[in-house]
Amino acid sequence: MMAKWMKESISHPLRPTGKGVSNGYTQDDVDTIKAMTGYNFIAFDGGTTVVDDDGNPVSYEVSKMIMKIADRIETDRSLGLLVGDITESYLRGVFKDFEKNGKPFPEDWLKRGLAYVRERDTPRPTAVRRSITA
Repeated sequence: MMAKWMKESISHPLRPTGKGVSNGYTQDDVDTIKAMTGYNFIAFDGGTTVVDDDGNPVSYEVSKMIMKIADRIETDRSLGLLVGDITESYLRGVFKDFEKNGKPFPEDWLKRGLAYVRERDTPRPTAVRRSITA
C-alpha cells in the first residue's frame, strides 16, 4: 500500500500551499526531506507517513525526527513564515532551534539538506540545439 502512495505522490506532485492551509507541503518540502534523511515523507488524504524506498516503515525514532521536521515546515508555511522553496538559512535555523531545545537532529542530515538546496539552486546551462551545415 505504501508503494502505491509513493508512486502516486511522485506522479502527482503536491501543489504549493498558502497561508492558513493545513497539511500543506510543497514538492520541494518533500524532496528536501528525502535528500536530507534518505527516507520518503509521504502526505496523503490528510495523513503522513515515513517509509524507505521499498515502502517499508522506518524505525520509530527516525520517523519521529522526520515528522518533527515536517511539522515545523508545515507550521511555518501555515503561518506565512516559510514561503517558496526551503533555503539554506531556513534549514540552518530549524536545526539550530531543535538543537537549542535539546533535541538535535543528525548533523549529516543538515549537511545533505544544505547540499541538496545548493544543487537545486545552481543555475544549469541551457541546452542549445544547433544545426550543422556542411
